[in-house]
Amino acid sequence: DAPFALIASSKAYVYYKDEQYDLVAKEYLSVLEIEKKIFGEENPAVAASMVAIGVQYYNISKFEEALDWFLKGFSILQKLPGKEYDLAQICENISDTYESIGDNEKRIAYKIKSADSYMAAALEQSDLDLAKKWYTNANTYYDEAVLEKSVAVDEKMRIRQRQEEICKIVYGENSKEISEIYNYLGVLYFNNGDKNNSLIYFQKALAAAEQNNGDNRMTVLKNIS
Repeated sequence: DAPFALIASSKAYVYYKDEQYDLVAKEYLSVLEIEKKIFGEENPAVAASMVAIGVQYYNISKFEEALDWFLKGFSILQKLPGKEYDLAQICENISDTYESIGDNEKRIAYKIKSADSYMAAALEQSDLDLAKKWYTNANTYYDEAVLEKSVAVDEKMRIRQRQEEICKIVYGENSKEISEIYNYLGVLYFNNGDKNNSLIYFQKALAAAEQNNGDNRMTVLKNIS
């Protein structure tokens, strides 16, 4: 079985170079069945093959089939420890597929799941530069979600508080980045009618900005006034 898997994988590569994605998917299906026999159903290699199959269907605009395979891979990975980065990437695939299908609510939901996983991966990462990169990836999706009207206020608050928690660890308590997060939280509290907490976070934002000559100092002062 193992040599056959290698042959199938090699054929898939040839088909991929020729952009024959439907044939690539067929070859990956063969590999997947072998991997299941060797590793069992709930294994990272099995999940990776499912995602690879999903990508090929996505490439030929068969979005429902792609989504089915992405979700199968996701269901395996979320049961396995230490797979936060892989989960973040597969959630990106799922989100993009929902966008292609036209389901904006689920697109945003999986953007948030991707961001949550990137944040968890950043916490697990000993390489600080890589942790910062994954934090930035998460922030991009979080910021997009907070602007969505369909996202509940409680979820927006959870997102901003998660950004605060991880930013302190990755960048430090007086960084430019944490000043920006404090300011975002201040705005969110203000828009939600909580002026006391809003002022507390604007003052935190100002204190951090003054520590690092943050570009947002004038913005924060305006918010306080």
